[in-house]
Amino acid sequence: MPSILSRLIRGLIQVNKPKGKIRNKSVEQLRQEFETDMSRYKLSQAVTIEKVSVGKINCEWIVPPNVNSGRTLYYIHGGGFYAGSLNTHRVAVANFASSMGIRAFHIDYKLAPEYPFPAAVEDCVSVYKWLIEHDTSPKSIIIGGESAGATLTLNTLITCRNQGVELPAAAFCLCPLTDFAFKSESLVKQNENELFYTLEELEWVRQIYAEGHNPKDPKLSPVYANLNGLPPLLIHTTDQEMLCDDAIRLNIKAQTDGVNTELKVWNGLFHGFQLLPFLPESKTALEELSSFSNRIFRNSNNI
Repeated sequence: MPSILSRLIRGLIQVNKPKGKIRNKSVEQLRQEFETDMSRYKLSQAVTIEKVSVGKINCEWIVPPNVNSGRTLYYIHGGGFYAGSLNTHRVAVANFASSMGIRAFHIDYKLAPEYPFPAAVEDCVSVYKWLIEHDTSPKSIIIGGESAGATLTLNTLITCRNQGVELPAAAFCLCPLTDFAFKSESLVKQNENELFYTLEELEWVRQIYAEGHNPKDPKLSPVYANLNGLPPLLIHTTDQEMLCDDAIRLNIKAQTDGVNTELKVWNGLFHGFQLLPFLPESKTALEELSSFSNRIFRNSNNI
């Protein structure tokens, strides 16, 4: 059963941020609201931030105290492909990195509708290549993200594999969207329980991001891709979100293609809950992520 606090937060979001309103707002307004909502979380003064430019892509190193600087979390933020930034996710990424005991590298990729698919994927791939070209061993990297960032994580892995680029040690996908054709049954079954969006709003996201691409293009929708050769995947979703079956189908497809996976379906939680540092379930999720990364590095002898 979900915690009392998570149920309280769900109720507050339903009252203050009701779904179904996205189409009534401009993209700029949506972005600003997201920035405002996420900026209420404060970064610990003990965390070091170093700005980096990879070509024209803004990135940053996030280094909590007392971490293994030989290991790297390459984090790709969510935000529906049209919102999110280094600012919105800096605290969450620092929390992830601190829990995992490693440093993090965070990317500010191009957003739709100004830059539709595949611009964001190209940015994420370019930055991954930059990392390994600048003395960061692929075997010391875990790549991951939430929501749209989880989708882009998979897109990045698939693109790099297709290009013959050495892949990272592992990846994690928190609440991923994996099928832009919207064939998952949970899109209908969890419509009432979903906290943040409607199917109409997801279709709007597809319109501005995919911009006419075949929604079953494996470069766009990872569930239709050949996933053979990808590193171990940790996949988290919740049973109350419309994208639940996207994660479950990803897990089945990855295992069928020979990928080692771990899937967890959280009971009663909502999309992207892992970003809220005060939730008990979020703390547990970070502990599980830390355990996953420790096993990966231990098994690869990268201690």
